[in-house]
Amino acid sequence: MVPVPLLFPRMLKGRKFDYAYDVRGNQRYRYLSADRSKFWEYTWDGENRLRQAALTLGGQVVRTLSFKYDPFGRRIEKQVSDTASTVTTTYVYDGENIVFTTVNDGTNTTTSHTIHGPGIDEPLAQITNGTSTYYHADGLGSIVALTDAAGQIVQRITYDAFGLPTATDPSFANSYAFTAREWDKELGLYYYRARYYDPMEGRFVSKDPIGFAGGINVYAYVENNPVNLVDPDGRFAILPVLAIIGTVYGVLEGVDYVTSVYYNSIILKHLQEQEKLLKVHLEKTDCKDIQKINLLNEAIKANALQQTRIGLGLGKDTISIFYGKATDRR
Repeated sequence: MVPVPLLFPRMLKGRKFDYAYDVRGNQRYRYLSADRSKFWEYTWDGENRLRQAALTLGGQVVRTLSFKYDPFGRRIEKQVSDTASTVTTTYVYDGENIVFTTVNDGTNTTTSHTIHGPGIDEPLAQITNGTSTYYHADGLGSIVALTDAAGQIVQRITYDAFGLPTATDPSFANSYAFTAREWDKELGLYYYRARYYDPMEGRFVSKDPIGFAGGINVYAYVENNPVNLVDPDGRFAILPVLAIIGTVYGVLEGVDYVTSVYYNSIILKHLQEQEKLLKVHLEKTDCKDIQKINLLNEAIKANALQQTRIGLGLGKDTISIFYGKATDRR
């Protein structure tokens, strides 16, 4: 049965498909065909978390995804069922990062251990059944290649500006993708912790939990600036840590503007990483370059102030993070 659009207060026409939203601003239907015989139906819980997604084709449900979350809002289970099988994936966390993943297809169970860097969304390696795979990321943190223990490339991944995978070689087998977030290939969405993101439209499928504090467009992804900003938990746009000092081989021209973001524990961790990188860059700066030294010192002081404010628990507010431009990429 094709859902009746009038049951829902908002109908939107996107770049690719038409959508219907419920009264809370959550996407309820995603129509994949002109006659609306093929569509996704999304079910949300009381906290606006996606609980189920069902794909209907010609009046029959052909695929269902179900999700479970822990008390901290972290996704701890994904179950994918189609006409042939049911695959259940469970996740174990260390803070915000997944460290163990177990996949059960009803016959076999596979467990993977993921090793991360010191920050958020920095996967370095994954060990599955004794086989190690290593992640390689670009300046945004997006995974662009995987290598084996011998250093041979086993997979390459490219994306469009808003994160839609445009080519994979071989077929996509890695869950970490654009900005190192989890790509649910069965659903066509990224899991950005607080929300799910649709790279085909460059929009989130539900409203920003922090409302207009994250900007006047509560569905926008990183202020429509995906080549420069990231959104580690679906609430706010920030500059990637690496962009603070350019790339590993880049040169910071100067801290020339700021961005206001909404903070929480994830932002605090990013600020701590940025502070370390700013100090390293300051140590390597020519002592005669007074302008750059002053700018870096100002950025370090501002960073420390924001960390102090968060540590003191001075309420929910916006903060400013200094950043500049990376040049001379070699």
